[in-house]
Amino acid sequence: MFRDPRPLRPVALTALVAGAALLPVTMRTPAGERVVSPSGKNAVVRAASVIPPRSADSGTRSASETPADSGIPFKSIRPDSADAVRWVPSLIGLMTEARAPETQRRQAALLLGRMGRRAAPAVPHLAELLRRTRNRLRASVESAGDERTPDLQSRLLWELKAVSLFGPVAAVTAEEIIEIAEDVRMPLAVRQAAYEALARIGPAAPGAVSALAKALTRPRFAPSTSAADRTFFRATVVECAALLGDAAAPLLPTLIRLLDEADELIRRNALLCLAALGRRAAAAQPAVFRVLLFDGEPAVRETAAATLARLGPSTLGPLARLLEEPMPETRRLAAMALQQHPDVRHVLTALRRRWSRESDAVTWVTLAETICDAAPAEADAVVPGLLKRWDSLPRSVRIRVYRLLQRMSARHASVRVAIRAHLPRNPPAVLRRLADDRGDGQ
Repeated sequence: MFRDPRPLRPVALTALVAGAALLPVTMRTPAGERVVSPSGKNAVVRAASVIPPRSADSGTRSASETPADSGIPFKSIRPDSADAVRWVPSLIGLMTEARAPETQRRQAALLLGRMGRRAAPAVPHLAELLRRTRNRLRASVESAGDERTPDLQSRLLWELKAVSLFGPVAAVTAEEIIEIAEDVRMPLAVRQAAYEALARIGPAAPGAVSALAKALTRPRFAPSTSAADRTFFRATVVECAALLGDAAAPLLPTLIRLLDEADELIRRNALLCLAALGRRAAAAQPAVFRVLLFDGEPAVRETAAATLARLGPSTLGPLARLLEEPMPETRRLAAMALQQHPDVRHVLTALRRRWSRESDAVTWVTLAETICDAAPAEADAVVPGLLKRWDSLPRSVRIRVYRLLQRMSARHASVRVAIRAHLPRNPPAVLRRLADDRGDGQ
């Protein structure tokens, strides 16, 4: 499983490191006492065997309040609660204890990461763990290869995930993570997780953004890395750059160049990164319009349409003009972009004009949805046109028309009146139900 170069997305990695059940644990304390932790749904980790009692002058826990007295109830600790802070010393001890079960160590690390700034004392310990695991993994890979190091890879992955959860709070780990990300001896999955961690830290750490920029323009690979793995790795780094938000602005020229890449996934991820920048990526509008009109992949063109909706009001005019293009696919994409545009109300006149004579059913219903959502008071004026074409519509479009009528009739009594007034002869049961609806769904 660790030879797969695909990136471990935040959701997938969270599932990997947080989904394991607690297991019974048998360990010995420094004094030689044998300790068995309970298991099951309400299990807690008795931490006497993994954390030495702290002295009263530690500032965090008194000698009488040792982890052995309280345990660590993972299931009941809410990271956002004020009470969670008192568990930080115990969680740090568990995370750093090499004798503790791996599943519990990563549970502790991820819980600390979710606490964010309130668990900031854990960050130096996490940085030290990263350094040690990286050195061990590097030595193991050099001597045995990737196939022989799954445990170390898994550990480094959850350590990096914990950093990602901390975000800017973990800025002090950036130097260590940059070394991991740029080390061609590291497995690709580990390097991908490292770039995600850098993106989550963002500009809080000097060098994080520049490291991502370097990976976008001059990525380095081991000679044995296949072309497909290299391409997928680059696409993942572009996806990580989207996590930077406004901090990705210095990457704008690079992102525009990536729209000409041969790989579909790289182009799509570059568009997503531009969308995350929003109006700060206004300079990319000509390049994104070019993708919408001429890219050979439908999924990329659709992503370009969604991106144009986020680049500011200056895209409204060009998108409205595209509604007059002879190619149905172009009109469909323009309608899709306008439907998602936050400023679409400024071109409603053009949308109404086009809707009255649109021949493509998908574009037609998209324009109707946009008009009704942007100007709800005008929804009753759209009803006659929707019902007039009912019988000639494809089933998928008919479903969209029905849902639009249902949604608008529930909000506006005038829409229900218009439906009753313009029902076709021998209407289907679904339309009769809409006409008889009292506005409460009955």
